Amino acid sequence: LQYNYDHTFFDVSIFLESDFDLGLLGPGDTDNQVFRIAIVPAEYGQGARFDRSNMQQVMDLLNVEEKDISRIILD
Repeated sequence: LQYNYDHTFFDVSIFLESDFDLGLLGPGDTDNQVFRIAIVPAEYGQGARFDRSNMQQVMDLLNVEEKDISRIILD
């Protein structure tokens, strides 16, 4: 089981991929999941040295604090 994503300039889609029937999954695998998505300006994409898999480093680079992050709940 793997959560994966696709994105465009306008949106992000998060979806599940697996080598088995996704209908067999319980709510623990699909409900109330939290995803952290960072939109990084292009000028940081090429020359900046930071670990893109480390959310704290990304937040430090962008001078963003946890309280500044919007939380979006989807039903």
